[in-house]
Amino acid sequence: MRGVQIAVLAMTALSCTSGVHAWGAVGHTIVANIAYSFLTSDSISKLTSLGVSTTTFSTTSTSSSIGVWADQVKSQSAYSWSKVLHYSDAGDNPPTSCSYSYSRDCADGKCVVGAIGNYTSRVCSSSVSNAQKAEAVKFLAHFFGDITQPLHICGKLTGGNDQSVTYDGSSTNLHSIWDTQMVESRMSDAYSNSLSTYVSSLVTAIKTGKYASVANGWASCTSSGTTCPEQWAADSDKLDCSVVWTSNVGSADLSGSYYNTAAPYIDQQLAKGGYRLGVWLNRILNSCTASPSATTTKTSTVTKTTTSTKTPAASTFPFAVGTSCSGSSRYCKSSVADGTGIPF
Repeated sequence: MRGVQIAVLAMTALSCTSGVHAWGAVGHTIVANIAYSFLTSDSISKLTSLGVSTTTFSTTSTSSSIGVWADQVKSQSAYSWSKVLHYSDAGDNPPTSCSYSYSRDCADGKCVVGAIGNYTSRVCSSSVSNAQKAEAVKFLAHFFGDITQPLHICGKLTGGNDQSVTYDGSSTNLHSIWDTQMVESRMSDAYSNSLSTYVSSLVTAIKTGKYASVANGWASCTSSGTTCPEQWAADSDKLDCSVVWTSNVGSADLSGSYYNTAAPYIDQQLAKGGYRLGVWLNRILNSCTASPSATTTKTSTVTKTTTSTKTPAASTFPFAVGTSCSGSSRYCKSSVADGTGIPF
């Protein structure tokens, strides 16, 4: 029975106020834990010097995980500007056609692809404080999970939020079951309902198991700016055609054969998000000085790309604080206005 999972979902119902929690708290905590397994000792030391507690990566507490932080704060007025950074609506039409283009789908840079590019550049920037660098790490820890959730790279029916479905006998929507219910079902069915067991299994699969031969390819992109996250977004978007938007999405109970088909892809995407995050942080932090600080004169070797024409300067990213959440757009996208002084 998955009734307990349905109850959990009801308590985290999608709304304009709370926004959508990609992968849900469980999924994001799994991503952070996997990343921790691949952090080097040098990276851990540098994160600590920035003020980032690495126990927030390794904790199995979903309320304390660094992977969940960005979802916890985005409903606060001080972070309302960040709501649009959790997704990027691909202008395609699954299951007929799937493609992602940063220049087409995120022209203003205010999306998860632009966010990863921007926060990457801030981690070792000499122009921001350690507190801001630590915050950049927190955002990255979350957005690496978001970008692997296929429906966060999908514009159809507001990323599936407006696609009604039935799951385990209850009415919900397609985005919800990919965020939370199917992840929790997977943890219950295959991993003894244990988050630590789920994490351990995926880490082993990456190191020596079924993902060992392909994992390096997941994190092979080393370009700066938005080049890599654009590739990762396109990778996730392909699943919208091949797995997510099947012909029976709106007619059958999706806790049966649909879930069984989706389950291995859920594992794969969580593993991708965690492994990429760990490798990416190692690369960024390796470019920092031994003790990163706001006064260091060494600049990061991870810089804005000069080959992409769609990587806005950091100063173009700020959003207004305290914008009211009104309207029906996904995450109140249409209600967010440009502002000044708030570094994205």
